[in-house]
Amino acid sequence: MPITGHATIQGTTEHQETFNQLSFSSLGSTQLKVTEVGFGGYRFGTASTEHKAALTKALLSGINLIDTSSIYTNGVSETLIGEVLSGLSHQDAIKRSEIVVMSKAGFVQGHEWEKSQDQKKQGTPYPDLIEIEKEREYCIHPRFLEAQLQLSLHRLNLETLDVYLLHNPECYLTYCMQHHIELSKARQEYEHRLYKAFEWLEQKVAEGKIQYYGVSSNTFSCSANYPTFTSLLSLYKIADSIDSQHHFRMIQCPMNLYEPQALLQINQAGKQSVLEFADEHKIAVLITQPLHAFHKQKFLRLVEVSPCQKVEPNTIEEQINTLIRYERMFNDLEFDKAESDKIQRLKRVFSIGQRFQKFWAKFDGYEEFKEILLYLITPEIEAGVSLLFSFPDLSTPQKDWVHHYLKTVNQLMKSVLDYHKARTHVNRNKIKECLVSSCQDLKSSLTLSQMAIRALRQTPGVTAVLVGMRQPHYVEDMLQDLAQRSQKTWTKTIWKTLLNNLNCLSLT
Repeated sequence: MPITGHATIQGTTEHQETFNQLSFSSLGSTQLKVTEVGFGGYRFGTASTEHKAALTKALLSGINLIDTSSIYTNGVSETLIGEVLSGLSHQDAIKRSEIVVMSKAGFVQGHEWEKSQDQKKQGTPYPDLIEIEKEREYCIHPRFLEAQLQLSLHRLNLETLDVYLLHNPECYLTYCMQHHIELSKARQEYEHRLYKAFEWLEQKVAEGKIQYYGVSSNTFSCSANYPTFTSLLSLYKIADSIDSQHHFRMIQCPMNLYEPQALLQINQAGKQSVLEFADEHKIAVLITQPLHAFHKQKFLRLVEVSPCQKVEPNTIEEQINTLIRYERMFNDLEFDKAESDKIQRLKRVFSIGQRFQKFWAKFDGYEEFKEILLYLITPEIEAGVSLLFSFPDLSTPQKDWVHHYLKTVNQLMKSVLDYHKARTHVNRNKIKECLVSSCQDLKSSLTLSQMAIRALRQTPGVTAVLVGMRQPHYVEDMLQDLAQRSQKTWTKTIWKTLLNNLNCLSLT
């Protein structure tokens, strides 16, 4: 049975009183009380035990705002959140009236893309469906949204979703750019599609399936002349034209230390930024990507990296050369010529040294290389070793080669990881020092992630910040920050000064 009820003003207010050591804010004009840091469900579900533990800790510690999407980890995010909510509800550890849960829809990918292809073959495709890239489509037509909402409610095991958001609807404008559709016509159709979606959303509110709705967009903070800019003013007018008592109450948009355009970019009528317009009209603003900045054509994670012993480049070069020698030795191993296809595949796999020789030092940082190692290199090597051992009766030289090759690869990967970790640690310390010297209300004792979140929480117009807390220690880091009250003192002047100082930093 689904969990009945929904978040209420009374329930969330009582929750705030129970966890009065944490910082809460009102979710716009809904008057629901939410912690100023919410649990982000992006990439949630790939390591279910640890992820479940993190969400459980967050909820039991007082964090009462959860954000996810129908596409996050192909639906697993919603499913795991539903399992945790159900388990804690049945134990009476949490009350449904105290927790605000939101999800999003619009993208057609993964399992949903496969369903979409089947519907096309049957002659019943979703209306207004557009292809945005290979095996990825987009749609906010009511028929598709209806299917996605039912699926989300089922996965989350909820009777009512507190907030339902259109997920990056500007994808339609990107599609129009790619297909050379005149911008004025594209925008007219864009608003028409949003109008139909908002009408449907109001209907779902009336049916009790959702309480409120909104839009998550990466282009709210862009210049008004930018081709894929999404105007909050236009969305507000669309909702108002449908019903003066509309339930369009919140938005999501990116903002971080290096990208504060949500406050600084004047792009609304009346010479306001999106945060200023939202604040005036009591629209809740939930910040996304708070710890993932784009700086000088590179992605930069605003989190602590522990120090490690520095590895010299010449050490790595020597290890790469050793690995390349082993890779050349592979050609001398005797294999059954009938297995030539497998051998060619193995040669491609066992060429890491040759590939690394060109770009091992060019990764953006420790986290990028760690991700590549975890999700690309390691699975590739494991698949190669598995393929190699599928050969019958491997000889002693062949087995010895595998042993020495894997040992050398592991040594190289650790060296490259430590090299980037040491470099990243130095860079993050530079950022922390810059933050402390630029802003007196930031203390050197704070972690970099706490500094980054504190700055956003202190900004007028920001309701809450969504943070991916997939491990319990990430939750603890944010709980420590939530124990400090926000004063909304970070004005445009402070942000401009900080941004100028950060841009002057020399990061290696």
